[in-house]
Amino acid sequence: MIRTCQKCHHPLRPGARFCGACNTPAPPLTAGNPAYGTCANGHAQIRPNARFCYRCGEPVRRAAASDLSHGVCAKGHEQIRAGARFCYICGAPVTRAGRAAPDRSSAGLNGRYQILGEVGRGGMGSIVYQVREAKAGSILAIKEMDESELQSSLASPEDVPEIVKAFRREADLLQRLDHPNIVKVHDYFQLSDRHYTVMDLVQGQTLNEMLETSPGGFPEQRVLPWAEQLCDALEYLHALTPPIIYRDLKPGNVMIETASSRVKVIDFGIAREYKGGKKKSDTIKFGTDGYASPEQYGSKGTETSPASDVYSLGALLYRLLTGEDPMQNPFSFYRRDSLLRPPVSASAHVADALERAVELDAAQRFQSMAEFKKALTGQDAATASSQSHARVRRGGAKRKVRKANPSSTGSSVPPYSPPGKSMPSMATTPVRVSQRKMDLRRVAKGGPPPAPRQFIVLSAGGGTVEVTAAAPWLKISPSMAVGGQAVDVLVVPEQLALTRYRWQAPNILAPPFRVLAAWFRRTWWVWLFVALAAFLFHPVAQGLVLLVGGTIGIQMAMWLMTWLLPRCVPKPKTLTDQVRIDNGFSSQVMEVTVKAVPSVRRRVLGWGALVAALLAEVTAVGAGLWWTYWTLAGS
Repeated sequence: MIRTCQKCHHPLRPGARFCGACNTPAPPLTAGNPAYGTCANGHAQIRPNARFCYRCGEPVRRAAASDLSHGVCAKGHEQIRAGARFCYICGAPVTRAGRAAPDRSSAGLNGRYQILGEVGRGGMGSIVYQVREAKAGSILAIKEMDESELQSSLASPEDVPEIVKAFRREADLLQRLDHPNIVKVHDYFQLSDRHYTVMDLVQGQTLNEMLETSPGGFPEQRVLPWAEQLCDALEYLHALTPPIIYRDLKPGNVMIETASSRVKVIDFGIAREYKGGKKKSDTIKFGTDGYASPEQYGSKGTETSPASDVYSLGALLYRLLTGEDPMQNPFSFYRRDSLLRPPVSASAHVADALERAVELDAAQRFQSMAEFKKALTGQDAATASSQSHARVRRGGAKRKVRKANPSSTGSSVPPYSPPGKSMPSMATTPVRVSQRKMDLRRVAKGGPPPAPRQFIVLSAGGGTVEVTAAAPWLKISPSMAVGGQAVDVLVVPEQLALTRYRWQAPNILAPPFRVLAAWFRRTWWVWLFVALAAFLFHPVAQGLVLLVGGTIGIQMAMWLMTWLLPRCVPKPKTLTDQVRIDNGFSSQVMEVTVKAVPSVRRRVLGWGALVAALLAEVTAVGAGLWWTYWTLAGS
C-alpha cells in the first residue's frame, strides 16, 4: 500500500509523516487492529489476513489478539502464546507476566469509555489506550496505571505509594491546565487498584521517534519553531500561581502532531509546584540523566526553579540540533564554536543562547522562558553576547567569546576560524548526509519501478551541492540540493543487469570408454565373441543398442543443458553503486545496493524454453533407439 502526497502526488515512504518533495503533511494512517496481526516492527494491521505490513513492508507475524496474561517482553510487547520465552516481535526475553487486559465490553471503562486498542506505554509502568467516549462519540486516550503491576515489577515495592501519588498529582495538575501546547486532561477515576486519566489523543510522533529516523539531528529552521512553542508552554506553567516546574523535558515527553505540526507536552509525572526561594533541598533524583539540571540531583540548599526547565530545554535543543545524546555524557555539551561549524551550522545567537542555558550554575542561566525565547529568536542577541563575557569555563578558567554579529540570522553563520587563520568561505565547508549506505532490496528487471527512497543533505555549508550517480540504473532527483533538502533515489528497472547460471556437464562417456579400451587390449577374444553373439542373436544386439544409445542420449542431454542454461535462464545479481554529494570543495559518498532479479515472465519463458529443448532432444534420441530396436527384432 503506497500512499501519495495530497498536494503534489509524490510517492511517500512507508511511515513518512511529511512529503519529501513539498514538505506537506502526509495523510494520516488508519488506526490498526491488533486482532488483524502485527508486523515485525510492531505495527498493528488494518486488513485481516495481511501478509505484509501496510506501513513498513515487513511480514505480519501473527493473526490473533495479544493477551497480557501471557507475559510482556523486556521492550513491552504483549505476547500471544502462553509460556513464551522470547518475544515474537523483537526476540527479547519475556521477563514478567503481564496484567489482565482491561474491560473491553460494550459498557466500557467506568461505563463511558470503550477501549479500541493500545497506543503505547509511558513512565511508571503506565499503558495508554485509545478509547471512544460513549455519549459524544469522540476519540480520546486513557492512561492506566496498575498498583499490582507496580508491586511485581519494581525492585522496591515501598516506592509504590509515592508513584501512585505522583500519578494522581499529574491528573489533578493537568485538569487545571489549558494551553494549546499541553495535552488536555478531561477526567480521572479509579477502579479497584487501577488508576485512569482521560486525555486528548495526540496523533503524531514523539521527538524520540523522529530522532530514530534522523539520528544526525534536524536543521535549525525546523527546530526553532518547536523551541518557541516549548518556551510558550513552559512560560505558561511558570506563570501559574503557584508556578509549576516541569523538571522532565526530554524527547520522549514531547510529541509533534502530524496534521498541524504543533508541539504537545504529554507527561507531567514529576512536575511540582515551586515554593519560591526556600533555601532547603526539596529534590531527590527525579528526571532523566543528561536532561535533568544539576539541582535535581539533590544538591544541598538548592531547589528546582524555572531555571531548571531552562537547562532541560537547552539540553533538548542540543540533542535536536547535533544528534548527540546528552544521556551518554551528562553535563557535557558542544561548545559555542562547535555549534557554529558544520555539520550543525547554528546561528550565532542560537549558539550563545544554548551555551548560557546549560550552565551548571543556575544563577548563570536565563531566569525565565521569555528571556530564553528572545535569545533563541535573535531578539536579545546583543544582550546575550555581552553577558557571555562574564561567564567562565566549567573548569574555573575564564574564556574569551567572540561577539555575536547582530545582523547574522538563520543558519548562514560562517564557520569558526582559529586566530591567525583566514575565514573559509561557505563554499569550502564539508557536506554531510543523513546516511552512508542505502539498500534498495529486490527490484525486477523490466518490471514496474519501486517507490523512491530518500536521504537528506544535512549540511551544505549554506550553498548548493551536486548529487550524481555513475550507474545507468540509478536516477537522482534533484541533482542540485541545499542543506536540509530531501533527495530521491530511484531505480530504472530497464537498466538493471542480470548474470547467468553456469553449469559444466560431466563426461559420463569417458570413464567407461577408457575401461573398455583397457579390457579390449587384454581380452580381445572376449569382445570378438560378444560381437559374434550379437550378430547371431538379435536380443544381444538389442540390449547393446539400448545400453550404448541410452548412455549417449543422456550425455547429449547434459551437453545441451550446459549450452542452453546460461542463454535461457537469468540469475539474480547484486549491484552496487556510489552516489556522490559534492559542493566543489569536499564530497561525501553514499553506497547504494540493489538486488536485480528477473521478472516472473522472464523466468517462466527461460525455464520453459530450456525444458522444451530437453524434451525435444530426449524424444529424438528415444525415437532413434526405438526404430533401431524393432528393426533388429524384425531382421
